[in-house]
Amino acid sequence: MLVYHSEQEAPMLKKLKPKTISQIVNLLHKEYGSPRLGNKNNPVDELVYIILSTKTSDKVYQRTYEKIRDKYLSWEKLLKADIDEIAKVIEFGGLGKQKAKLIKNSLTRIKERFGKVNLDFLRKKRNLKEIEELLLSLPGVGIKTTKCIMLYSLNKKVLPVDTHTHRLTYRLGWIKRREMRNEKGKLHELLEMIVPKSLRYKLHVNAVAHGRKICLPRKPRCERCPLTRHCEYYREGSSFT
Repeated sequence: MLVYHSEQEAPMLKKLKPKTISQIVNLLHKEYGSPRLGNKNNPVDELVYIILSTKTSDKVYQRTYEKIRDKYLSWEKLLKADIDEIAKVIEFGGLGKQKAKLIKNSLTRIKERFGKVNLDFLRKKRNLKEIEELLLSLPGVGIKTTKCIMLYSLNKKVLPVDTHTHRLTYRLGWIKRREMRNEKGKLHELLEMIVPKSLRYKLHVNAVAHGRKICLPRKPRCERCPLTRHCEYYREGSSFT
């Protein structure tokens, strides 16, 4: 849990009853069925998958992942390839050189530290902070990637905050705009303060689905949204800031 040193620094979270959060999550689940979103059970696979997802659409990065797996049947084989070769394989998804460097550097670090390109041992660890710190130590791995690996591949009850989860929880009014704009790095912990562990997976995956289909960055399709009675953005319309 976060520690704040003044009233001014304290996050302004909306006081929500667990029942309200549960109702919202259940409405989203009813609408989207808690889709897997293509994420991987293997933590190294998930790491590569998320790196490839940067600044591109879901269909494009899913296809890019298929291409890299077709080329390299094991991650050990990828380590023998140079950056330019890897970049050419994944150029379809954009930022090929940048992503190739991140992938190779991260997998190299895993190999050097643990003797093989494998993170399955993290499944047995119970200390979430220890897991988080280890993943964050890998090149190019930030908090969102870390939380996704923990949620999807390690079955840890954390809450990744991607752009869709971020947008949805802001529009619902759970977090003030100040935290959205100035304290984005703390959003994972802020939302984990109010969202029960049992609801975090459903909230995240359905928020992604909802953000892609209805709760768009511009011109959200509020007339088709199942959450309007819970949504401050909808109630306040153009005055919402």
